[in-house]
Amino acid sequence: MKRVWWILLFVLIVLIINFFIFFYPGIKKSMVEKKLLETGKEAQAEIISITDTGNRYNSNPEVIITLKVKLAEEETFNTEIRTTLSAVEITKMPEGTIVKVLYNQDNHKQVMIKK
Repeated sequence: MKRVWWILLFVLIVLIINFFIFFYPGIKKSMVEKKLLETGKEAQAEIISITDTGNRYNSNPEVIITLKVKLAEEETFNTEIRTTLSAVEITKMPEGTIVKVLYNQDNHKQVMIKK
């Protein structure tokens, strides 16, 4: 009987680890995007580059978009966004395109393209 409990405990631990590896990053990203939609500051950003990571989700490529965000005063900062875009969306955003973004004033790594 003790052996069954150890096996169940092991399976539970494996399931918890898998949750944090596979699902938590997506949940965290959704929470950050929700917060940005509520409290993020709007700015304009120039697309510096779009790099394909090689990963595919529902046949759409995951890309890293490098942005140069321009704040109200002459201040700028560079950041990267990892997101999934369709091939059509990628062709609509060549390097040099100006897009509207929302960013967290306290953490410039938290940026999303405003749609």
